Amino acid sequence: MKRQLLSATVIVAGGLTCMADGADRLVPQQYPTIQAGIDAAQPGDVVIVADGTYTGQGNRDITFDGKAITVRSAGGPTVCIIDCEGTQENPHRGFHFGSGETNASVVEGFTICNGSTPQGAILDEFNGAGILINNGSSPTIRNCIIRNNWAGCWGAAISCGWTAQAQPVIDRCVIVNNVADDEGGGLFAVGANPTVLNTVIANNEAGTAGGGILNFGVGTFTIRNCTIINNTAPWGAGVYDWNGTIMNSIIRGNNGDEQAFNTLGSVTYSNIEGGFDGVGNVDVDPMLGNPAKGDVHLLPGSPMIDAGDPSFVPAQDELDMDGNSRLVGLSVDIGADEFLLIGDINEDGVVGVTDLLGLLSAWGPCAGCNADLNADQVVNVLDLLLLISNWSG
Repeated sequence: MKRQLLSATVIVAGGLTCMADGADRLVPQQYPTIQAGIDAAQPGDVVIVADGTYTGQGNRDITFDGKAITVRSAGGPTVCIIDCEGTQENPHRGFHFGSGETNASVVEGFTICNGSTPQGAILDEFNGAGILINNGSSPTIRNCIIRNNWAGCWGAAISCGWTAQAQPVIDRCVIVNNVADDEGGGLFAVGANPTVLNTVIANNEAGTAGGGILNFGVGTFTIRNCTIINNTAPWGAGVYDWNGTIMNSIIRGNNGDEQAFNTLGSVTYSNIEGGFDGVGNVDVDPMLGNPAKGDVHLLPGSPMIDAGDPSFVPAQDELDMDGNSRLVGLSVDIGADEFLLIGDINEDGVVGVTDLLGLLSAWGPCAGCNADLNADQVVNVLDLLLLISNWSG
C-alpha cells in the first residue's frame, strides 16, 4: 500500500549488495564517523551507515575525494539522519563533491538537514547548503530526503555547476522545505547538466527565481517523472529552466509569477497549471492523495495514470518514488508516483488470477513482500480480502 508522506522516506533501502570486488565498511561499528569510513574505502567499496542521527566533525562537510564508492544507510532516510547543525555564523553542509566524482560515487538513503551557508553571493561557499557539487563532479544522489537547509545564494538543497561535464543524477529523492536567498530553493544548476528523476520537490522557496528548480544549463539538463508543487519564488515559482528538457512531470500549485519558465528547451507530456505548449501537455487536476499533508500519490482514476510519453521506456532497473516499477500499464504515469492498485502483486496494471496465486504462494510470515498488502508482515486472510476487493482482471 502506498500512502507515505513527504516528511518520510519514499523508499526503504533493501538488501545491501556490495559490488563483487568491494568490501563493506561499517559505521560506526568499524569506523567512528562517515568520513572515516570513506577515507578507508577503496573503489567499489560500500560504506554502510547504521541507523541513527549523525552530527559533528566527520559526519558533515563530507567529501568523497573522487572515490567511486557507495555510501548507503542501513535502514533508509527516515532512520538515518545527517544533521548538519549549520548556521550562517557556523556554516556546514552535508556533502561536497568537488574532486571529479562520476555517477559511480553514490549517496543513498539519508536525510540531510539543517545545512547552512554564510550570507553572500556567487561564490560556492554561499551555495549548496545540503549538497554542493562543483569542479565537474557528477555523483549520484539516490533515495534521500533533503530538507530544512538554507543557502545565502544558490541551491539550498543541492547546487551544482560551472562545467558542462558535470552530469550528476538525482533519483527518487524528496527535496522539501529548503530556502535559498537568491535562486533555486530546491535545486540550482549553472553550466552543469543534472538529471532529476522520480523526485518530489515541494515547499521550497527562492528569493528571486526557481522556487523548486533553477537551471542555467547548456543543453542536457533533464527533469523527468517529477512532482514539483507548492514552491515559492517571484519568477519561475516551480521551475525556471533555461535550455533543458521537462517530461512526464507535474508542476502545479507553486506560488509566484509562473509555474514553469522554459526557454530554448522542451516541455512534453507534463501537467502544468495554466497550460504549456508542447506535445502531450495538459492542465488538469492530477488527483493527488493529500498534497497539503505530503501525500503526492496518484488516486484511483487520476488522469496522470498512463498519460506519460507513450514512446518512453524506462531503464530495466528504474523505479518510482516508492521503489515500485516505473512502468505499470500501457504507458508511464505522469509524476513521481507510478500508480499501483492494491493487490497488483505482479505490477501488470490489473488485479487478477496471477496476483491471487502469488498471494497464496506467499501465505504466512512475509515481511516486506509484495503480497503483504496491509503491511503487517504476514500474508493472511486480511490480505486476501484486500486483493478480492480490488479485483479487476
